[in-house]
Amino acid sequence: MACGIPVVSTPLQGMMNYSQGTDTVIYRALDESFVEAVSELLSDTARRKKLGVAGRDLVTSKGSWQDFVHGFSALASNLVSSK
Repeated sequence: MACGIPVVSTPLQGMMNYSQGTDTVIYRALDESFVEAVSELLSDTARRKKLGVAGRDLVTSKGSWQDFVHGFSALASNLVSSK
């Protein structure tokens, strides 16, 4: 999403929480409907562009690369120190 690439995802709780209330991700079960969603997206240039821009805007609204790196570093440090 941060790269502006449209996303088709299974309904992962973390991803759903992250994108909640937005039209940035296409969610489908891991079955034929997932393949159909990818196929439809590949054939719809306008929708691909719209989802890509919306996803990138969502990510940038949540923070900068520095914010994300700092958050990930803190999480990794906490995991290591809890062992």
